[in-house]
Amino acid sequence: MTMNRRKAALDALDIIISQAYVESEEEPDDDSMSDADYEQDVSSSSDGDEPSDAEMGISLTANFVGADGTRWEDQPVMQGRRQAVNVMRAAGGLSAFGRRQCGQTALSNWRAFIDDQFLDTIVECTNEKARSSCSQFVTDRQELSAYIGITLLIGVYKGRGEPVRAIWSKSEGRRCISQFMLLKRFQLLTKYLRFDLTNTRATQRLKTKFAPMGSVFDKWEQKLCRPFIPYEYVTVDETLVPFRGRCSFKQYMPSKPAKYGLKFWSLCDAKTAYCIHMQPYLGTDQGACRNIKLGTSVVLNLTSRLDAGRTVVTDNFFTSFDLLLELRARKLGLVGTIRKNRREIPPEFTAKKSEAGSCIFGFNAYATLVSYAPKKNKRVVLISSEHCEGQTHAQTGKPEIITTYNQGKGGVDHLDKMCSEYTSRKRTLRWPKIVFQHMLDVTAYNSFILWCEVTGSVHVNRRQFIKMLGAELCNGELDEKGDIKLFPDTVAAMPGKRMRCRQCIANKTVQRCKQCAAPLCINCASYNCQNCTV
Repeated sequence: MTMNRRKAALDALDIIISQAYVESEEEPDDDSMSDADYEQDVSSSSDGDEPSDAEMGISLTANFVGADGTRWEDQPVMQGRRQAVNVMRAAGGLSAFGRRQCGQTALSNWRAFIDDQFLDTIVECTNEKARSSCSQFVTDRQELSAYIGITLLIGVYKGRGEPVRAIWSKSEGRRCISQFMLLKRFQLLTKYLRFDLTNTRATQRLKTKFAPMGSVFDKWEQKLCRPFIPYEYVTVDETLVPFRGRCSFKQYMPSKPAKYGLKFWSLCDAKTAYCIHMQPYLGTDQGACRNIKLGTSVVLNLTSRLDAGRTVVTDNFFTSFDLLLELRARKLGLVGTIRKNRREIPPEFTAKKSEAGSCIFGFNAYATLVSYAPKKNKRVVLISSEHCEGQTHAQTGKPEIITTYNQGKGGVDHLDKMCSEYTSRKRTLRWPKIVFQHMLDVTAYNSFILWCEVTGSVHVNRRQFIKMLGAELCNGELDEKGDIKLFPDTVAAMPGKRMRCRQCIANKTVQRCKQCAAPLCINCASYNCQNCTV
């Protein structure tokens, strides 16, 4: 029985082999093509528009393959620098607008971001809020500039956690600040300060959650990139502005010192930490689906007006191979850490077992991938469109990609550190005011960078610059020692009956100008009478 089955199987195998031999005789194999046919086939394939993999410098057999099919070689594919990505078309520094606008004074650099039109918008919204509250409070552009100057000076003198009344105290206060405005006037301006019209807020809220800021933030953000051209490397990262009040898009970030606050996406120059663009993160609006490629869309939006030849440095939240290709199409480079679960990374680059100091390189026609182990069994993966070869540092043994990343990753972090050093933020339950105070801190730092570019100063005390800026906003000045000049007292309470205020005609007061004895109420009194000069 077994012998019969084996014989039947052998007979069937002979039949299959004979049929295959007959078909091979009827249809010649590709190897049997003549030389003329082979040359014709090669010429027809070369007439196409798309170059072959060999012409692109890519071998037909890849050493590493990612989960999505991305191929990587263990040897460099292209030699030299990629001109379209790495060559800067415009040098970094002051732009043509910046050279015209900025000057030797701190106020001229400040005006490049916050001009009279910007202040008039806030004055209009503030006065409208006071009228809707049945108040007789009215402010103007000059008083708002003094208010901003006082806010900056409070940050210079570390008065963030100090009560406002203590700053205006005659015994323990700071006369250099309180001389520019009365306490009650400062409190009223803080109370009614608004950035949008109350009657249009309900309609604007249907469009965006950022409606209480009106058009103030958009106008300010558009002016950040005008006076300054970034250098070779720029940084994209997130900024958390501390805030614990009620806000629909407040974020919780346990890795940040403040934990709770408002999150902004920032684009800064890596060399000077100059803020070029800033966008608020408002979360998902009205139950919309989450954007899977949020990091990619953020980087593309922030770099939409960036000059060619710059290299963007990002962390693993933003970096991906798709983002690298998008930036290359805009003639921009990318260097950054990349998450190990990305599908374009081969499994050899994420192996758990690794010796300290070991590294693996992967190359293709668009990028260079490196997996470096700073410690045993711990790897970090980076990708770069700027580097073509797997070069390492002679002393430390680190890849050159990591050295470049370390030099350019701290732009946004340095900006946050500088803003928090002399911040004008004070405790409040209104998130628009927190956003406005953060705008003042960023503007003060950007003005300082522009002032250094104009004057050519390298080692300058930033605290002294902010003090000079605050004094100029309040129509004051500094003395030879760098301190704010004090005004002599020109308003004092004098004995006599109460008289109607000469300026507003609404209130009665016993205060008189020391020089002309004109009555001035507490709301209208200043240290410079309108009819007198000191």
